[in-house]
Amino acid sequence: MKWMLLTLCIVLAGCGGSSGSNDSAQGNGNQQPTTGETDPPKQTDGGPDTTPDANPDPATSLYTGLSDEQRQLVQLSRQQGSVAAGAAGNDFLRVALNQLHMDQHRFSEVQQQLLVNGISWQVPADAIQLQARFGHSAAALLSNAAEVGDAQAASPAAFAVVSQAGGGRNLALAANPMRNWQSGDVINASMQKWLRNAVVWLTQQQSAEPLQVALAQLSQTETKPDEQDIRSWLDHTFPNSRYNEAGLCDGDRLGSCITSDTDLLILSQQGNSTELSSIQQALTQAQQQGVGVLYIHNAGSVNSIGQAMLSSLEVDAGSSNGAARQYLLQQDMSSLVNVLPEPYASMQKTIVTLLDVAFDFDFSQCNNGDCSEVPDFYPHFWNGAEALQQQLRQLDYQHSDLMHADSDNWLAWLVLAGDEFRQHVRYPMDREQTDNLEFLRAMFADVSVYYSRDKNPAAPDLGTFSRTDFSHSQAIAKAVELVVKSPFRAVGVYVLPGQTITVERIGDGTASISVFINSIDDDATWWWKGRSQYRRPKYLRSAPILVPAGERIRITSPYGGTLQISSEAQNERVMLKTIGGAQHPFWAEESDTSRFNRDIEKGQYDWAEVVTQNLEIHSKLDKMQATLNSYEIEDLVEKTELYLGRYPSYLSGKKINVDGDVSLERFSQKYSTDLRAVDTVQHVVIDDSSCSWGCPGNPYHKSASFSPILHGDLHLLGIGLASQRFRFTGWDEHVATNLYSYYSKYKYYLNTGQSPQCQSLPFERLFNDVVTGVDPLSPTWSNGAAIYLQLMMAAQSQGALLDGWQLIPKLHILDQLTEQALADNDSWFASREMLGLRDIPRSVALNMDSNDWLSIAISLALERDVRRFLEMYGIRGNNYVQTAVASFSLPELERKFYASGPQDYCKGLVHPELEIDGSSVWPSDDSGADVDDITGE
Repeated sequence: MKWMLLTLCIVLAGCGGSSGSNDSAQGNGNQQPTTGETDPPKQTDGGPDTTPDANPDPATSLYTGLSDEQRQLVQLSRQQGSVAAGAAGNDFLRVALNQLHMDQHRFSEVQQQLLVNGISWQVPADAIQLQARFGHSAAALLSNAAEVGDAQAASPAAFAVVSQAGGGRNLALAANPMRNWQSGDVINASMQKWLRNAVVWLTQQQSAEPLQVALAQLSQTETKPDEQDIRSWLDHTFPNSRYNEAGLCDGDRLGSCITSDTDLLILSQQGNSTELSSIQQALTQAQQQGVGVLYIHNAGSVNSIGQAMLSSLEVDAGSSNGAARQYLLQQDMSSLVNVLPEPYASMQKTIVTLLDVAFDFDFSQCNNGDCSEVPDFYPHFWNGAEALQQQLRQLDYQHSDLMHADSDNWLAWLVLAGDEFRQHVRYPMDREQTDNLEFLRAMFADVSVYYSRDKNPAAPDLGTFSRTDFSHSQAIAKAVELVVKSPFRAVGVYVLPGQTITVERIGDGTASISVFINSIDDDATWWWKGRSQYRRPKYLRSAPILVPAGERIRITSPYGGTLQISSEAQNERVMLKTIGGAQHPFWAEESDTSRFNRDIEKGQYDWAEVVTQNLEIHSKLDKMQATLNSYEIEDLVEKTELYLGRYPSYLSGKKINVDGDVSLERFSQKYSTDLRAVDTVQHVVIDDSSCSWGCPGNPYHKSASFSPILHGDLHLLGIGLASQRFRFTGWDEHVATNLYSYYSKYKYYLNTGQSPQCQSLPFERLFNDVVTGVDPLSPTWSNGAAIYLQLMMAAQSQGALLDGWQLIPKLHILDQLTEQALADNDSWFASREMLGLRDIPRSVALNMDSNDWLSIAISLALERDVRRFLEMYGIRGNNYVQTAVASFSLPELERKFYASGPQDYCKGLVHPELEIDGSSVWPSDDSGADVDDITGE
């Protein structure tokens, strides 16, 4: 072995070199270089030190620009994982900028050494696109051409990545350029030269001298003769080299092939996963001995061996090259050396903006939460801030020990800067009067929160989210056993700001389980609502953090909040033990009633939670108190389970029989499917919604207090239940969303006899428009809802359904079957005739509009030809739909109108039947023709 160590950087405490720590390997991002950046103007922040340039001198050290006192404070902060007294946020930013620069140039000398002009490599479709780990590896070959799409618009793909570990050097190739190398069709002479130079660099030789090579885990098939072709290339390029026979160094024999004479290890991912441990040990041995390592991906997806090998080389596997077919065509890499890749170029701009205050952003241009119209804000601050948040969330998910003193991840400096800035944030802020820098630091503090740590100082001001004084709280230990459903469940523990909580997962389940703090979606909080309502931290919900089976994690939040749990598997039974949290008002079963009521009355926490079978309420305390002024807790739970759980689930086609009704079971069996069980939990966050009255989704967010029988909650739930196919083409998006509310209110009326307080619908006006031939009708939500109710009334009156409400769950069943059938061609051919679409190609069905689908689906659901019925409302299907429905040979749903009062539909579907012939008139209010479903009168 000939040793010639190439020093790439000065090793300093906290340097972003290749230490191999898990956090740095996983969280530094994987984007490839883009074009170079223009340096922003330099200014000073008024302190004693000059703000660092975005591109400081190459000799920059980690603490350049800091006084001895500043250096000692930031070093102490980094060592203890929290901001030391007297340390300034800007000092952490300066260090981060220095390390960013050092990491940017860490592999510059290697990249320069490997430069060859005019490289062409026809990278195969089954190659993978590699992703370098910034600061730990760097791209050495990037694509500049593509067979599919616009190569100039596409991000360049990395097909070669270099790294170093200990005294050894590493190179990962996305495919095998040595395969069929003699043909000239795969690589040109420049690529051949580059490959030769790369092996010389790997082996730390001066020239192409004979090598001692270990070959392992290589393919040898008719289409991938890698064992043969690599040996052929070595014989030609490095004559008299020595290597083992095929297969002799595979698996557990590889370790014995790595000797003091070995210059190079060439390996791929061929083999069994049972051999992984032996291969990994041998690779580590080779790196420790300074042996050059060349990983050549054989083809296709990355298996467990390939994943482990790439990770050991500080490389991640990206997507397949099959989609864009990117490759190198006369590539000149010189322009890409030393270019700071994205997202780090954007993150650099964010740091420089905070340090230099070079931009005076006009936040008066923000439209509530949207600041995209503010000049320079996104490119010079927000893009990088979002990238930082994304990387921290990835690390949090893996519960990486980012803040440990031994971690070399540069992001730790930015977390410390955010910690320091957060201590000075005060709400509310006025976007027209608050200092620009104060806003930027508050935003930066929002995105730089890191939870997987023991020390995370509590924020002194949480605005409208919560109080900050929890001196009355007592830390508790709590064991919880629950069945986790999508998207998450409440644990029943409150995480206190700045106080560490331990979460232990008991048992040996295989599903991925994660916990997170707070149920509030990011979009539920605006920076500004109006002028002066930046009233609390925007990103209150933490990243999900994995809890492996049988292990415990420690997390700390500056904000605190309720603890939630999620799982990748449905109905996973999980046991958790938490230590260090507190008990807020939480109800999950009858035995909780006394304590819950007592905690609500004490009011020591600003959040309360109520868990029912299919819906969970996460509410601000004052709004929960308002709800409990109208309901006892047991009554609230019962009504929630009925009107926001059982009845909407039935109407959405789920397996919940109502009043013994089994007609939906028979309908689903007719279509060779089963009713789906309710496999999700709906969540509602009662807080301060950014959507005024409410934001739909799961969770849905609203500002008003919760009620299981009023329209607000039922409407927001319905938005998440209604299929887009139920919306008549070109009509308002809420055409069908209120039907779930109306059905629950109808059932409430049947159960209690109390007024259901339904919305008023314009039946009389709609009747007059139809009779007078208004076309098109006004496509409002109220007209659309009235049309659906007319369909239900007609179906029930004319005997198509015993209960007209059954139309909606039947449409849900057909909608689910349609979605499944459209998944691929085989599914479509197997199912399209059953769905009434026998002669319609999948390509046409994928673009079918709602009117076409509804014309067919409603006809199937009612077993009636509804074409003429829908046409009187201007709803018409295409010619192929007309042909399809005609082929069913169904009796026609007669064109009748049912004269319901504006709210009487919520008391039953039986109403006076009117002919559409121009002679019928709207009945008087005292005609008595409506039938009440309670009294029968």
